[in-house]
Amino acid sequence: MVQVRAGETYHELDREEEIDGRVAIHDSDHVEVKLDCRLGGAAKSRYRVETYFFVPASLGLNENSYTRQHFYNDVQTYLRFKTPTIPLATLADPESPNSPLAEIRRLLERSQRNPKDRRLPRQLSYELRMFCCVARARLRDRAKAIRDGIARLPEDTERYDVLIADIAAISERFANELEQLVTEWRALRAPMLDVTTNTDTREMYLHADEYISLVVEENITQLIRSMDRSEFINGQMANARGRFAERLMAERNYRIGARYDTASSANGGELFVYRRSLLKKLVTSVLWLEVDKQHKGKTLGDIVAALAAGIAMLFAALATIFAKYVWMLNTSAFVAAAVVTYMFKDRIKDWLKRYVSRRIGRFLPDYSVNIRDPMTNEQIGSSRESFGYVSPERVPDAVSELRHAQSDSDVARESKKEVILRYDKEIRIHSKDVIQRMHLAEYDVNDITRFALWQMLIRADDPKYAMPIYDPDDDKVRKQSFRRVYHLNIVMVFHAGTRKQQTTTMRHLRVIFDKHKIR
Repeated sequence: MVQVRAGETYHELDREEEIDGRVAIHDSDHVEVKLDCRLGGAAKSRYRVETYFFVPASLGLNENSYTRQHFYNDVQTYLRFKTPTIPLATLADPESPNSPLAEIRRLLERSQRNPKDRRLPRQLSYELRMFCCVARARLRDRAKAIRDGIARLPEDTERYDVLIADIAAISERFANELEQLVTEWRALRAPMLDVTTNTDTREMYLHADEYISLVVEENITQLIRSMDRSEFINGQMANARGRFAERLMAERNYRIGARYDTASSANGGELFVYRRSLLKKLVTSVLWLEVDKQHKGKTLGDIVAALAAGIAMLFAALATIFAKYVWMLNTSAFVAAAVVTYMFKDRIKDWLKRYVSRRIGRFLPDYSVNIRDPMTNEQIGSSRESFGYVSPERVPDAVSELRHAQSDSDVARESKKEVILRYDKEIRIHSKDVIQRMHLAEYDVNDITRFALWQMLIRADDPKYAMPIYDPDDDKVRKQSFRRVYHLNIVMVFHAGTRKQQTTTMRHLRVIFDKHKIR
């Protein structure tokens, strides 16, 4: 669908499956929502997400104790392009035009012939990191598919030898493609470390090479553990497991030979974990988008304040002129009238500021966010964010019904006193250049929002609640402890399509927590 607005044409998400969401507990006090938005190959795309938080009133959240700035301090938002989907066999084939390996070799040859061209090292850095991102995603997916197949096997495996043979064949194919991937990647080492290669390119390859080795070992280790936990390992699976074990040890010895850090290095595991995290951030930075958040409405707020001050001053001037005609300047009545006029002038100014701000604040976002491509530093999109408290009467009926869908009765619904928060975010992406540099006809966006609940946790009561319980076995009343928990209900509304033909998808989440952490 296409909608024209303010002189610009935007591609609208016109099917509800264009937005898919996943929710996870990030840590003890953070909930993470990850949206996969299939924007397609349009030059300009847009989607909108409304999030309603139904917070237990007993936690004491209100506009004074939990302000708009508190909320934005507790919310982290990230935007990144989804890793391109390239099959592992294609990725490992340097002759395939869809593999970054072909582009890496071409750029490397050009860079060695033209050492003064500063654009080529940047392009090589991008392609090397993109190769690592795709390899990481495909190795993870292929290893997980085998692990899931093993986990789904029935306990009576002797009767299902065909299923075991299927998993063994898939494992052998994975081992072959993995060997080819590593071989072709390591074939780049000699030309990459040649003295004619740019210094930054050499360093980037070494970082990427170290990360590839870590990714291979991590996925193979999990795969071997999954195989060893099952009791059906027989002749059909033994060969694949042996090949995976050989590759694991080969990677470990390779890192030792290349003087890369290992988990058993003398500097200890702490630095190894830090190094691995550093390499991951370096490699995946090609997919992340830079977000520049700016407060919206400052100029308009200054104008409103000036107008309110002017109107208040006009009232004070007229009141003073009137008092001057009624009372003499040197009388106590005139002084009293002047004081009262000043008091009303000050209140009128503040009242007008609040009134006008409430009226226009609904139409202005709290923040305007510029989205930039870190590779080119060009603005490729924008986002608008707004937050506020909502009364139950202003919550859409569909949202309210979904929130209370599991309530047994109207009485149960009325007993749930809640404070309702609303967070609205609209994203626009508009750049063909990004599609071209990612070697794709289409591109998807991962919209990641992380909500911190620690402000709610610290307001919760003690996690243990003791109450007397009668025990009929020994005819005594004993104290029994129960866990005291709170339920935070979240309803997310995904909007797609134009205003005239809009598709809405809703999700209901429930987060259970106590004073210490999310349970």
